[in-house]
Amino acid sequence: MLFNRFSIVLVYYGLTYGVEGLNVNVYIGTFLGGLTEAFAYLFTWFIIQKFGRRLMLGGTLMTGGIACFVNIWIPSSFVELRTATAMIGKFFITSAFSIVYIYTVELFPTDIRTFGLGFCSSVSRVAGVLAPQILFLQKLWTHLPLVAFSVTSVTAGLFAFLLPETLNVPLPQTIEEAELIKRTNKQTSRGFHDTELQPATS
Repeated sequence: MLFNRFSIVLVYYGLTYGVEGLNVNVYIGTFLGGLTEAFAYLFTWFIIQKFGRRLMLGGTLMTGGIACFVNIWIPSSFVELRTATAMIGKFFITSAFSIVYIYTVELFPTDIRTFGLGFCSSVSRVAGVLAPQILFLQKLWTHLPLVAFSVTSVTAGLFAFLLPETLNVPLPQTIEEAELIKRTNKQTSRGFHDTELQPATS
């Protein structure tokens, strides 16, 4: 989860700050980015309850990373196409951004939920500081920032599939309960068994 949140913030702010690299009017680019985010939040709101957190987080991260990678191969003269591809990446990264907050609090048990959320948020702030610095890598190679964003996002998406699904699962109260979260839809639909909710004894 630490790596997921780090990657999401890195790519999100990287794409936001990198709008000037699209060779489009900065005001139009910012407007399109904001409009894309609004649709991304609506998309996430409707879709997260149907497909769950793990699948959606991993899928949006990988799709956003792939969009960044595709943009590398589009000639700079195709401004409209490059802008559209960048907005697709922004759409899915924004979706991942909104999912990860819900997912984080559902994964951590009540005993350490505040600490877990705060620690993850602190680590992600480091990515917010690094994002504009990575954009300077384009002085070495024009597409290097997009390569960095793509690799980071796709890798985080793969790691997300290792997390347990929390859809329709009661919030865990203790660390022992958090470890009992099932990974399949069949198991999560049943929630915790009464016997599993008993605290561990030494």
